[in-house]
Parts: sequence; structure tokens; C-alpha cells
Amino acid sequence: MGPVPENWFKKHRKIILGAALGLILLAGAAYVLVNIYQIVHPEIVLGNPEYEFAPDENVDKQFSQKTVNIALLGFDRDQFREEYAYLFLPDVILVAAVDFKENSVKFIRVPRDSYVPIHGRNVKDKINHSFFHGYFYGTGKDKDDAGLNTTLQTVSHVLGGIPIHYYVSVSMDAVIQLVDAMGGVHYKVEKRIYDKQGNVILFEGLQDLDGISFLTYARYREDATGQDIGRINRQMDLLLAAFDHFKEQGRFKYIPVTYRVYKDHVHTNLSYKQIAALAYYASTFEKTEDTVKTYTLLGSSQTKDGIWYWALNQSYRVQLIREVFGFNTEQWPTDVLRDTPPPPPAEFVYSIEDLEGKPAIFLSWSPGDTKKVVYNLYRSSAGGDEILLAEGTEDTFYKDSAVTAGKIYTYRLLVRHFRAEGTPVALTVSLADGEAAVNGVTLLPKTVTLLMGGGGMKLIATVSPKNAANKNVTWSSDNPAVAVVDPNGLVTPVGVGKAVITVLTEEGDFSAKCTVTVSEGGEDPGGEDPGGEEPGEEEPGEEDPGGQEPGGEEEP
Repeated sequence: MGPVPENWFKKHRKIILGAALGLILLAGAAYVLVNIYQIVHPEIVLGNPEYEFAPDENVDKQFSQKTVNIALLGFDRDQFREEYAYLFLPDVILVAAVDFKENSVKFIRVPRDSYVPIHGRNVKDKINHSFFHGYFYGTGKDKDDAGLNTTLQTVSHVLGGIPIHYYVSVSMDAVIQLVDAMGGVHYKVEKRIYDKQGNVILFEGLQDLDGISFLTYARYREDATGQDIGRINRQMDLLLAAFDHFKEQGRFKYIPVTYRVYKDHVHTNLSYKQIAALAYYASTFEKTEDTVKTYTLLGSSQTKDGIWYWALNQSYRVQLIREVFGFNTEQWPTDVLRDTPPPPPAEFVYSIEDLEGKPAIFLSWSPGDTKKVVYNLYRSSAGGDEILLAEGTEDTFYKDSAVTAGKIYTYRLLVRHFRAEGTPVALTVSLADGEAAVNGVTLLPKTVTLLMGGGGMKLIATVSPKNAANKNVTWSSDNPAVAVVDPNGLVTPVGVGKAVITVLTEEGDFSAKCTVTVSEGGEDPGGEDPGGEEPGEEEPGEEDPGGQEPGGEEEP
């Protein structure tokens, strides 16, 4: 075949353009028809997911290809919380098992506080905390995706390893916007509900709930319906009521457009075409007791270290998986949660004090760790019963003034972390007859002048009270080049200048000071006469710490 003549395209241009336009229109029509067919037959679109989260157990062969599992997650995130937080957790965890062949939907509600093994972590925790574990310890550059992946894997494992083909996660703001965009929900509120200040939030009876009212009622749990269990039951009722209302009003057709407008507030791996297919499927779906069934993972309320958990009924979990998904799975051991026993106090010490001439025992201790704990303190003496002095106290000190000189007392300290008790510690205190604890010291004279080459001077220290059990003291000079002091308080001049002599009690670390001035020989020393009042007769003045509150830091 030879070359095409140059004028051939000019002669046949209209034919060529017409044929091209026809092909374009034909292709466009075919695309539209294919899309319409896929939308009205959602099993074609959803039957072969683009990807799925690999389960821990391989059970894919036990499922019909006409069944799709979609996880619905509602996060406790809104515009206000975003101002002070960056990590949010799913408050609502729901799995919808959609069977296109049988035209049925089964909803499995997973309480957010369910105590379960966390995927990829050798720990058990609340199932909604799985997002936290994935966020901080998961793999991948995107922390939110890592948190979501860990959450879906954990849900899959709890439900026997079912594949989670798709997910839809929404924030609280998204719920408000989507409900408003769909025209609200017609719902019968069972009873009037109030906020924490006693103001009415919603009245009982039929209500047209806008987005805010819908969310408020869905999150409300201040009632006698079982807190979170009552709340997730109410959320399921709201979801089914929304289905009935949207279908009755013909609003499912608006879902694809609504999604496009608010897609920034919805996180999903469903494509736009798949969302449209589901919307069409919902508009034609006949909801009956046989076609829609709801399940909740049953369990019991338990606490561990002051944290509330939902301990799953493992027998019922196995039964639910068999009834909903049609296969048997391993029954996990039943969880019985216990508080963690706390370590004993880091130290448990005492001192003896004088309380208006009578002895008192001051006890103090330090926590063994940072956990929240309380203490029980007991006292016993020879021939007597053990007495409870303090119960459930968070204080780390106690002053026992109901003691008698000459007796021996034993104190036992027990630390509790909620219901768990730690190993108790004990100490014994002996009160010698007629003796009391040190509460101060005085020093005379308070100032003195000595001459180089002259003799020294003995300072007189008096430990109070008179009947103090321990009157041992130590002496020191802050300037030995000017004056030194021996263990008996004798000060000797060494060089011209000033020095401060300090006496310190062995018990209680009470102190007193004397300023010493050393001058050249020949000058009148003019020192203060230590005579006058007899040592020990002077009542403690500013240095007297008597009456100091336990744990105080006053200088003597």
C-alpha cells in the first residue's frame, strides 16, 4: 500500500472527526453503564477488596466471597480537643459483616474498654488503647496509620482472626456535619437527659435530632443502663433509626455527594465508587429481624490498679464468632484482674520529741514508688493488743503522743495499692524512763573577744530539755586560722580576726553559734561574762523549735 495523498485528510476530515467523536461518546456511555452496573451490584465492587489487613490467623477460606467486613470507628476528636491534644482514641468500635448473597448485615459491638491482647505488643490493655500502642510502638512513618493498623489487627484477633476488608473512621465533628448534611434523624428519646449542671439536654419523646443532638445522645452515659454498655446499645439504636429515616426520606442517594463534601473529616479505604455502591445497596435493603442482627461482646466490669476494664466472657466470644462468621475459634482463658502489690516504703524512721514535758514519737516514711497508695499504721506494746492508729491515709508522717516513758513500742506500717497489699515494715521504739527527745541547744556566751598570746575560753552548751536522752554535741570553727575549738568547747586563739564557733546536737541537728574576735595582745578582751543565769536554767528562745509542726523546715 502506497503513501496517503496529502489532500486525503482534508477531503475526509468531517468523516474522521465524526468517527472519533462517536468513539468517545461510545466509550463514555460504556463507562457510565459499567459504573451504574457496579453501583447497583455492590458485590462486584466490594467482593474483591483492593487490600485487607492480614489477620493473625488464616481463616479467609472459611468465608464466602460475598461477605465483606467493615470496621466502623468513632474517635473522641473534635475541634475543641485538638487545641490541647494530639492523640485521640476510638470511643466506638463496631464491625459490620455484610453478606450480599444472603442480603443480611450483622453488627458486632466491641466495648471500648474490653481487656484484650494488643496486636504486636506483649501486653493486654483496653482495646481502644490499641491505637495508642500502634501510634507509639508500631511500624511505618505515619503514626496515625500505624495506630489504625494496630487497632484493626487487634479487633480482627479478638474476633477470631476475621479479615477486616474495609474501615471507616469519623471524628465527633464529622458525625455532626454528616447528620446535618443528611437532614437530621427522626428518633424517639426514651427519657429526658441532663448535663452535669442539671440543665435539660434533650426532652423525652419524638425528636428531630440535628448533628449536635445526635452526637450528644450517642455519647450520653450518665444513667442506669450500664454506663458504656448502655451507651453502645443506644448508639446501635441511633444507627438503625438513622437507617430507617434515611431510607424513608430517600436520602441514601445523597451519601456519595455528602462524602465528597466532607471527605476531609472521614478516613476510609473505601473508594468513592464503593461508597456509592453501598448507598444504593442500603436504599434497596429490607431491614427485618432476620436481615439485621446485632451482637455485643459480653463480659463483666473489673478494675486493675484503679482502672476500669471490660473483662470479656470468653465462652460467649467463641459462641458469637461461630454464630456470626461460621467457624470455631480457640477459647482464651478467663481474665481475673488483680491490683499490682506495691513495694514497701523506701524508709521508715522515727524521732522522739518533747511535747509539753512528755515524750512523743514522730514517725515518717517515704513511698516505694510513684503509684498512688494509702497506708495503715498500727502500734503495739508488750502485753497489749495491736491498735490501728491511721487507716487509708495518704500522709507520710504520724505523731504519736499517746505514749508513756519507760515503755517499748512496735509500729507496723502497711501500704495498699487499691485492693493489693504490700509487704509490711516495722520498727521498735524504746522510751527510757524520764528521758525525752532533744528539742534545742543554747550556747553561752554568744560573743567573746580573746587576745593573741592569752588564754582560751570554754563555751557552755546546754541541750534542752533537761531530761533529753541524748545530750551529745559536736563543735566546729568556720575559721581555724583565727580560733579553734576542742570537743569540750574550749576555744583557743590562733590569729587576729573573727571566727564563728558552732555547736551541733547529735539528735535532731539543732545548733547554736558564738562569734569569736581575736585581737593583738594588750587590749581589753571585754568578753561577755558567761556567768549570771545557771546553765540550763535559760528557757530556749528563738532557737527553740518546740511546737514545730511535723515535717516543718524551721531553723532552730
